[in-house]
Amino acid sequence: MMVTVREKRVVGLRALKIEAAQITPLTDMEKEKAVAIAEADSEVQEILASGAEIRRVIPLPFFQPSDETLTINVVGVVLIKAPSDSQEAERWIDEVDLTEEGVINIVEYS
Repeated sequence: MMVTVREKRVVGLRALKIEAAQITPLTDMEKEKAVAIAEADSEVQEILASGAEIRRVIPLPFFQPSDETLTINVVGVVLIKAPSDSQEAERWIDEVDLTEEGVINIVEYS
């Protein structure tokens, strides 16, 4: 939007072009690697021992290289513990770095 300050009025509008970046789907090999890395982590092992299960592996695109295709180096391993009589289901996302082969962070969410 262009505005003349002295006259306090809009003198022109321009639409911005916004495009969604393409996210490369995870391969079965990447999913299996992410699960293996997560299962090797001691904190994830504690969560699994409490009754949680690994439900899925999702891409977590954190950066976009210049070719506008998101390269996935970090994925989320989703853990869910079924609800008990007195509690709601518990959920975690384990951020797994496929390049460094380690768990970066574990986030509990509802």
